Amino acid sequence: MKLRLILLVLGLTARCTLFAQEAYPLNSDRPGQTFASSTTQKGAFLIQAGLDWNYVSDFQDSYQTPIYLRFGAGDRLELNAGITPIFNNVLSPFPTFELGLRYHILRSDQWNITGQFRYYGADGFVLGTLSSYWGQGNISYGWMNGASLNSTVAFVYATSEIGSSLISNGADLYMTLNYGFSIGSKWSGFVEYAAFPTSFNSDNDQVAYQLGVYEGFDLGVAWLVQPDLQLDLFTNFPFQIGSSNGSAVISEAFLSIGASWRVTK
Repeated sequence: MKLRLILLVLGLTARCTLFAQEAYPLNSDRPGQTFASSTTQKGAFLIQAGLDWNYVSDFQDSYQTPIYLRFGAGDRLELNAGITPIFNNVLSPFPTFELGLRYHILRSDQWNITGQFRYYGADGFVLGTLSSYWGQGNISYGWMNGASLNSTVAFVYATSEIGSSLISNGADLYMTLNYGFSIGSKWSGFVEYAAFPTSFNSDNDQVAYQLGVYEGFDLGVAWLVQPDLQLDLFTNFPFQIGSSNGSAVISEAFLSIGASWRVTK
């Protein structure tokens, strides 16, 4: 009798733990370029990783492997860090690195808003060592049918050092608009528009010039294998991803595959 009671208690505990994990969404930033408007679960690590391929005519194919780690430091506070090794990329042949934190400002059944600060650095950039500071807001509104409207808006301040010269940009904005939808209980998809103008001003000669512009549409799907594991695939159709010698650089093909894995205590 005691053995049956112990087994019953253990079974109920396991079921409650599973239900608790299912009740707390994975909240991955992948796929796409819109950041999640929720923080990861308290005490949990969320590992987001992928493999990106970008093809541009007259340039070498670019491959990169973004790895992003998010930690739930509190009920509403998240700490995060990431590194992205980039291969065969003229602009940034060395890994980029970032640190940040995210705070869940508003949490309800329909509305979610987070504020986020990020430091992003790239050593070996074509303009020297690049440092950028991001202050951003992530917002989402969800419907009962599983559809959601999401957006990320960020103010970016960047500096780049070339020897003793300092090149800096002012009030650049990064903006996305994302519509997500559910396909059953395990699958989801999205369509997204993203725009990020990048211009620099020289502090020495006050000459302004444009480094590049990203603007385009993203499409993707995600499969929730289990409550703590998601696989994803997405592609985009950018109008322009940069400039070279005054000419637009157009990406002709882009593909990203990745996974998000949550590790709990």
